[in-house]
Amino acid sequence: MSFKQIVINLFAGTTTGLVTLAYSISFAALIFSGVLAPYFSQGVTSALISSLITGIFVSYFSKLKFVIAGPDSNSAAILALMVYDITEQVSAKDSVEVNTLPTVWAAIALSSILTGLVLYLIGKSKSARWARFIPYTVMGGFLAGTGWLITRSSFKVMAGVPLEWNKLSYLFQEDILIHWLPGLIFSVATIIATKYIRHVLTMPVMLLLTIILFDLFWLFISDTVHSSQGWFLESMPNHNSWNFWISTVPQVNWQVLLNESGTLFAMVIVVLIAILLNAIGIEIAVQHDCNLDHELCVNGIANIFTGLCGGMVGHLSLNRSLLNQSAGANSRVAGLTTAAFCGFILIFGSSIFTYIPRFVLGGLLLTIGFKLLHEWVYSAWFKFPRLEYAIIIVILAITTIWGFIAGVGIGIIISCALFAFNYSRYQIVRNTLEGTTYKSKVQRQRAEQRLLKQKGDQIYILLLQGYIFFGRANTLLEQIQLRLKNIDLPTIEFLILDFRLVNGLDSSIVLSFLKIQQLANKYNFNIILTHVHSNILQQLTLGGCINHNDTSIQILPDLDRGIEYCENKIIEKYSLKLPGILPLALQFNKIFNDTNQVKCFMSYLERVQVNANQILFTQNQASNTLCFIESGQITTFLQLDDGQTRRLQTSGAGTIIGETAFYLSTSYKTSAIADQDSKIYHLTKMNLYKMQQENPQVSVVFQEFLIRQLSERLIYAYSEIEELL
Repeated sequence: MSFKQIVINLFAGTTTGLVTLAYSISFAALIFSGVLAPYFSQGVTSALISSLITGIFVSYFSKLKFVIAGPDSNSAAILALMVYDITEQVSAKDSVEVNTLPTVWAAIALSSILTGLVLYLIGKSKSARWARFIPYTVMGGFLAGTGWLITRSSFKVMAGVPLEWNKLSYLFQEDILIHWLPGLIFSVATIIATKYIRHVLTMPVMLLLTIILFDLFWLFISDTVHSSQGWFLESMPNHNSWNFWISTVPQVNWQVLLNESGTLFAMVIVVLIAILLNAIGIEIAVQHDCNLDHELCVNGIANIFTGLCGGMVGHLSLNRSLLNQSAGANSRVAGLTTAAFCGFILIFGSSIFTYIPRFVLGGLLLTIGFKLLHEWVYSAWFKFPRLEYAIIIVILAITTIWGFIAGVGIGIIISCALFAFNYSRYQIVRNTLEGTTYKSKVQRQRAEQRLLKQKGDQIYILLLQGYIFFGRANTLLEQIQLRLKNIDLPTIEFLILDFRLVNGLDSSIVLSFLKIQQLANKYNFNIILTHVHSNILQQLTLGGCINHNDTSIQILPDLDRGIEYCENKIIEKYSLKLPGILPLALQFNKIFNDTNQVKCFMSYLERVQVNANQILFTQNQASNTLCFIESGQITTFLQLDDGQTRRLQTSGAGTIIGETAFYLSTSYKTSAIADQDSKIYHLTKMNLYKMQQENPQVSVVFQEFLIRQLSERLIYAYSEIEELL
């Protein structure tokens, strides 16, 4: 790294360090307010410890070289809520000094350790992606609630009175108004300035300029700069947080901490989401991928050490990281400089706090709160559907009244219910087919084809899709009931339920399936299940839906085999008498005009005996022959990449295979195997060319026959496509 780059990174780190310092002091003031205001110095110590330790760890080990870490508004808001609850519970019985402060300190430290441990375990187990399943509206409602809490508490930092309905009149008393009004003006000015002056130094300059101007004004009117009348922060004594933490452990009220376990859980969830969102936001902003699991591990270890040293929760920050990059940072030097800046203030710079006006810190908090409320209350109106926007507002209202846990919990319940309602509106049946238009891959003789064309509508096929649960399972039952009651349609003999596109089901399908079985007994039809995954089959079996002794239910590997089974049953039911196996020469009588043409054509064929399970040709093998089946059965299949096979067609006597590859002079796209001992005849390309030269009339008749065969297949394929659309 060149000297110039080092200077640029030092400047960027110092600039970001000033903003991080301001945030750290603001969050400390947010948490240590009210009856804990005299112990604000401990809060600043905790915040600066977090800025120092998380700043060093994350800056050094993160995959993003310019990243900045430290206390965050979301976690600080929850800490403030938790501290307020602890104060309410403990101060009613004991003095603040005896139990409240040690309990608060323990809550801050333990929340960091617990959060760090969970982050590390999630990152180590490569499970960061699961956090993305939290509904976006729930996160939006939570952030809106965070914005309100920060806005509310900012007034407590500035004037000692939180923004509440029952205290509005008190806030507008003259002696209170003059303390928070400058903070409101500073917040509005900051929002306007950062919106229209997009420069890296806008925020730092405004902070320094406001502090300096107010200090000069105060010096002019009172000849001294100090914290009289609550305008400035109190001086921060040199304080060894490690000794304090160790010495206060015996005074901690552990029962109160146990009561706050729900809030601690919310803290973990919020920090987890915040890290992931911030990391993703940095990815998008700088167009550089990062390993989310790695970032969780790094932030987790940093918080464990932070908590052991008495620091509050901290993690990588989107705004400060982008600020650092905008200032020219391109290495870890900038982030380490920011951490060192906060460390220097922690050790040597406590005297500067008496020069910082409270309204500046409160105004900074107010700016954060306003921005969150603007994004998730105002801007969200234009970004979200009305129902989802309503969820955000409901979560905000519940959070305001009953707290974060209730808001997030009810928000998740509402979001899940909304998802279930919306998902249930999608059709569980992707396609409804009948055996007349959707046939098996078995090539049958003419008589069989005519019969299946007449009786194929007795096969009712439902292609299911998605996840099947309560409402959707009942929709399937209702569709079958309507079909059975429709007297204008043929009677159903076979019901095929295809599960290939079903990715799961809940226990409600058991009740619906049992009702379908009752309908099968009442209307006398058979149920065929195809493509049933092992986990679905196990669930149906455990629910008593499938009994291996019950012959009315058949489970077949795929839809094609299921339709073939039904077709065979129809042919068997109507006792169709088929002619015996005819020699190929007699079969050709239907193609050629006279027996002389048949004899001529047969002279170009080569007779071959094929045994059962013998391979005729394989996928990608060069094509040189056309095969005529005199007797037996041949199946063509596709070999998949995972080693499995898929049947494409089963051909019997009087059919042809391999004609497409033969005429296009390409390799076979499929493989073929004899299902049973078969007699086939080969027509080679050499003999075809010979026949075209010696007997062109016979060749023309044969080619016209092949064209008709291919056209019929094409028409059938089109009908299948129409059924599936």
